[in-house]
Amino acid sequence: MISDKYGIRFFNYTSYQLADILECWVGITQGSNLDSSGTIFDANGLFLPEPSSFPLAVTPSIFDQQIETGAFIALIDFRSVLDDIRKIVTRVGASIPDSPANQACASTISAAVNSQIMSRSIRFLGLQENLPGLFAATINRDANIFIGLHVDSWYQSPISQRFQAPNRISINLGEEARIFLFSPVDVAGMATYFPDAPTHPTELARHYLGRLPMSRIYALKVPPGCAYVAPTENLAHDAATSTMNTTDWSATLLGQFTPLKNPQCAFHLRP
Repeated sequence: MISDKYGIRFFNYTSYQLADILECWVGITQGSNLDSSGTIFDANGLFLPEPSSFPLAVTPSIFDQQIETGAFIALIDFRSVLDDIRKIVTRVGASIPDSPANQACASTISAAVNSQIMSRSIRFLGLQENLPGLFAATINRDANIFIGLHVDSWYQSPISQRFQAPNRISINLGEEARIFLFSPVDVAGMATYFPDAPTHPTELARHYLGRLPMSRIYALKVPPGCAYVAPTENLAHDAATSTMNTTDWSATLLGQFTPLKNPQCAFHLRP
């Protein structure tokens, strides 16, 4: 298995206990399925973690305010402003990202973000809606297929520079906890382990997971009113609504997000 030095750090800025928000799933499934909406899973490339409950492979970590954007995941509490954000989102609706309404929504959410985390170059992606009961929530809209664990490429950074790429904040605006799934091994670590693997980040991640099917995947439960900060340009990840019975709503921003203050706790998540 890959060296522990490739693990990522997790910062908890909420009052939730680690055991209540983070699970370790082991085992990767590849294949296809059909959900009730008629959307097909990608049979050739879909990789999903097996829901399970293995002991967390974590060790206490030292908080580093200068940490790179691609080296940490954080859980942040926005419950105090959740109602305000929901009201704005209700007014904005699903308008186009560059519209004045969405810009106003982005400004309000950004102000809430800046009270807890340092941010630069914020880009508001808008609102996302997902059906409940999905083990993979990200869809290739052109092909109408779920894509499973994948790596984002909004900024097209080379593998060697993705540890400095912009990261993402996703705020849970729904009524139930949503799940953020991620590998603790970044794409550079995967490339080091398999130097002959494809250079496209998602294909590299699929190559890695397909050959190490007992890899750890962490499942972060994001309660309503909370948000995750994650380097989705640097880690294989996906969202899941498999534990939900109601519609999944979230608002997403891209930017350069780094810790502003000490978290409640900090851990190193081992591969």
